Amino acid sequence: ITTAIPTLKDGLIQGNGARIAGIKRINDGFIEKRLNSATTEDNYNQILSDKLGQLEKIFGEVDGDGFNKTLTRFFTSFTELAGNPEDEAIRSYVRENAAMVSRDFSGMNEKLTSIGGDLDTQISIQVEDVNELAKQVAKLNKKIQMMEANGSEANDLRDQRDLAIRNISKIFKVSTYEDNLHN
Repeated sequence: ITTAIPTLKDGLIQGNGARIAGIKRINDGFIEKRLNSATTEDNYNQILSDKLGQLEKIFGEVDGDGFNKTLTRFFTSFTELAGNPEDEAIRSYVRENAAMVSRDFSGMNEKLTSIGGDLDTQISIQVEDVNELAKQVAKLNKKIQMMEANGSEANDLRDQRDLAIRNISKIFKVSTYEDNLHN
């Protein structure tokens, strides 16, 4: 902000107040990098928590009758069969338990395959997103360079670029470096 040039009117000097000389962008690169790093870490932990929660549902023993109990029942029935190999009822019990173990394994396989497919799809989408954001950053860099080479301020473009980089950091770790060629 600077003082506007006063004018002379009817022999009196009349002030014209202040005028904006320019707008300067204030940005702390260190804080920006820490924010990007924290964004990456937070998003990673959220995804990890979500996926581990899904695995916990598959392998968990929430109701006390999970896979561990089914497997224990299966091996216990084998022990009973070893003590009485001729008993048809025990043989039938072993077959039932084996079928339950097989169904549990099959169900787990389906769920794990589904989680893997979801992860593959998510990664494909994120790769596309990162490619688009990287193109956007490249275009913004060119525009910033051109504007600042002509002596103009590129504050809005720099803000847009920082936002694009922050969006990339939601997907994976980002490291940036800026040359101060315009100085």
